[in-house]
Amino acid sequence: MLNKTDPNIEKTLIRWEKMEDKLLKDLAAIAALPHVKYIALTPDVAVASVYLRQTLNLTFFNSHYAATALKHDRKIISFDQAYDKVPGLTRIKPEAI
Repeated sequence: MLNKTDPNIEKTLIRWEKMEDKLLKDLAAIAALPHVKYIALTPDVAVASVYLRQTLNLTFFNSHYAATALKHDRKIISFDQAYDKVPGLTRIKPEAI
């Protein structure tokens, strides 16, 4: 059971609030980028990301990015070599652009 009087709980909550503030600032900066197309996460992409995570041992975020790219244009711009093991996905190295 959660003990709300525990001082460690208060410290943890304060830390989370600070992380949320940083996340909001980062998201605002991303939202302000011109010429960026945002793609919604759909149920089929979520299911595909679970499959990629389980079969290729991708991270949570990498699996979502890969599944989204596979659904749209099958390309991803990244330094991360983890995408090289995703069948049907072409990784474009940023320095090649």
